[in-house]
Amino acid sequence: MKKVKDIVVEKRIYYKKLRKQLKRKRKKGRKRGQSQPSIAYPKAYQDKKGIFHIVAPENFSLINNIDETILFFNTFYKNMEHKRKIRLDLSKVKKIKNDAILYILSHLEYNKIKFSHRATIMGNNPKDEKCNSIFQSSGFYDFVFHKKDFPIDPNIYTIKKNSKVLGEIAKDIKDFTIKSLGVTKADTRGIYESIVECMQNTNNHAYKPEQRYNCWWLMASYDSACEKVNFTFLDNGLTIPTTIAKKYSERIMKVVGVRQDGKMIYSALKGDFHRTSTKEKHRGKGLPKIYATSQKGQIEDLYILSRKGLVNATNKTTEELANRFHGTLLTWSYAKEEGGQCDD
Repeated sequence: MKKVKDIVVEKRIYYKKLRKQLKRKRKKGRKRGQSQPSIAYPKAYQDKKGIFHIVAPENFSLINNIDETILFFNTFYKNMEHKRKIRLDLSKVKKIKNDAILYILSHLEYNKIKFSHRATIMGNNPKDEKCNSIFQSSGFYDFVFHKKDFPIDPNIYTIKKNSKVLGEIAKDIKDFTIKSLGVTKADTRGIYESIVECMQNTNNHAYKPEQRYNCWWLMASYDSACEKVNFTFLDNGLTIPTTIAKKYSERIMKVVGVRQDGKMIYSALKGDFHRTSTKEKHRGKGLPKIYATSQKGQIEDLYILSRKGLVNATNKTTEELANRFHGTLLTWSYAKEEGGQCDD
């Protein structure tokens, strides 16, 4: 016959286990229930089937509508981490830029590689005819499952993805620019060099050997109204501020004066972290060379977005962001001397 003391101990163990089970059930219930996404994005909701709908902003661009678009993607990322059923709703998009299309693909790739049990991701196209045409012709569907073929637009150099330095792709884009604008090979030298430098930056990042997520995404498009070609390059790797912190942590305050991402990116562009012992700026490759190309007027409208910093290299201005951007985005353009009227 059991002693009273033993019975009391057994009851305590039993109730402790019971409390743990109830706690686990409540947690599970919250995940299955109609809870809000982890990040407060006003255009996200969960339907009765448990699918999280994330509605893209009307102006779907990381450069032109940065705060709202990054919040959209961060909500997407958080729900992806929780392995939820997600529907990306692009139906209300009225303006779409290449940067947003590339960043969707980057997230889909991350979901496929990073998580053993992936989130289920669905989506639709913009209802706006022009946006839908850009989206379908971008090459987006070359990287996701689809059941039909989409039209080819000669004004779009479709999305490319790789992790190597591929001079042939840089040459293809250079030829695309020459054909679109009717300019010479000499005029487009800065385009070729800038693309190769971007690829080289991705290739040189301190990735771990086992990491498979070290790749770049690239797209270009001809804007007939502005008579210019727009280039977008997305690097999935370490952000510029992260790389600076790893390599030059002791020099940040001396070089930049403040630990702000935008100012660190701008200092890296100018080559301030690559000064030699004679205090002259290092004239090597990488971001300083891309910046020099823009300062010579060989490319225009150069923007760099990385972590929580945005740099407008053309206007030499920086901006600190409220929300984090994962990776590094570079966008720029090349135009004829006398372009048309543009509506960004």
